[in-house]
Amino acid sequence: MSTINAIISNGQEVTLPVDSLPDTCPICHQGIEPISQFAFWNGTNVVQAIFRCPRLYCNSLFIAYYYEDRSYRNPEDRLRLKRVAPQNLETQEFSGEINKVSPNFVEIFNQAFNAEIYGLNQICGCGYRKALEFLIKDYAISKYPTSKEEIENKNLAKVIIENVDDTNVKTTAELAVWLGNDETHFIRKWTELDIKDLKQLIQLTVKWIESEIITADYKSRMNPK
Repeated sequence: MSTINAIISNGQEVTLPVDSLPDTCPICHQGIEPISQFAFWNGTNVVQAIFRCPRLYCNSLFIAYYYEDRSYRNPEDRLRLKRVAPQNLETQEFSGEINKVSPNFVEIFNQAFNAEIYGLNQICGCGYRKALEFLIKDYAISKYPTSKEEIENKNLAKVIIENVDDTNVKTTAELAVWLGNDETHFIRKWTELDIKDLKQLIQLTVKWIESEIITADYKSRMNPK
């Protein structure tokens, strides 16, 4: 069990049991054991606790928000850590090949990634699904430039079947689309899988596209005359 010391509205100091302490600094994004500075509870169901990152190169203050959840019978579990603020935006780096094929994919993926960091788990999956569509369609257009308009208007699953030739790209893209669709539908089909699996499949698709592009480039440059 973890605890924090808090001041309540009448000035009295109390010790409150909480479900957990933040284990990652939202500023430097490193794993930490935070240093508690101050907490305030105004009698509502929200406790605001200020922590400091112990890393010397960061040493930043941030706020952890705890919400009281009375559905938990054990009082020690009722104050649950929901989010921390502020959050520095992070950027996932992608290779030159991917940036050239689909800069929109890179931008959308990173927006979804930061939504996930902010704890917006109900919408980040939709963002990853959208990023995947841009990646696959832009990749297909790079292979079939004369079919650009057709590919843009075609269902993504059909694009994968008809306009993606590489077997590995086709396989991982298809799996990623199946799982990505779960993030936009009312009922999930793949209940044992989650956002981490979707990101893993997208990353695999990215790697196979990179490999295919690089291999094709070497074949074109080294093709014996």
